[in-house]
Amino acid sequence: MHSLNGNYKVGKEAVAQLFRKERCYITTFEAIFQ
Repeated sequence: MHSLNGNYKVGKEAVAQLFRKERCYITTFEAIFQ
C-alpha cells in the first residue's frame, strides 16, 4: 500500500506539472480521486 500510495503521489505531481496552468483540471482530478 505504501508503494502504491507513493506512485499515486508521483503521478499526481506529474499531472499537476502537466496541467499546472489548468487549475480546474487539477481540482476535478483531485475531486475524483480524493
